[in-house]
Amino acid sequence: MTLDPVAVTAAGWGWRHAGRRRWAVTGLDLDIPAGQRVACWARAVPARAP
Repeated sequence: MTLDPVAVTAAGWGWRHAGRRRWAVTGLDLDIPAGQRVACWARAVPARAP
C-alpha cells in the first residue's frame, strides 16, 4: 500500500466530547503542509466529581 502525503488545514476548529458541556479545544488554527511529520500527546486529567 502506498500513501500519498496530504496537507491538513483547520481554521477556528473546536472539539467537545458529546457528554460534556465545556469545549476541550476552541479556536484552533492549523496548517500542516503535505509530508510534514506531526507528533501529538496529551496529559491524562482525572475526571471531576459531578
